[in-house]
Amino acid sequence: MKIIGNNLDAAVNNLIDEMKQTEAYRQYQYQKNSILTDPEARAKIEELRALNFKIQNAPDNVDILDESERVEEKLEELCEDSRVNDFMQAELDFCRLFQDILSQLAQGIDFE
Repeated sequence: MKIIGNNLDAAVNNLIDEMKQTEAYRQYQYQKNSILTDPEARAKIEELRALNFKIQNAPDNVDILDESERVEEKLEELCEDSRVNDFMQAELDFCRLFQDILSQLAQGIDFE
């Protein structure tokens, strides 16, 4: 990946290396690899993501609160499986880390 300027490229590569050293990233990778070898757990996660996508892309005439309740119920059901729950938690933790970094970047350069 090439970004303008060698110094910025080096800084981005350093940030990537540092992110890969975090516990959140290592746990996410571990859980992701575990799920890849478990077709049943993977199918549950794919079902959950499909439901989430459906809500996020629902037409205006769909009752989002009603759909959200159904997804919440399904989420609870799917997360009763510890494999699914562990993966979803690891993914959430890593996403929060990533969001925090993006937020700090945006604040540091006065980007709204």
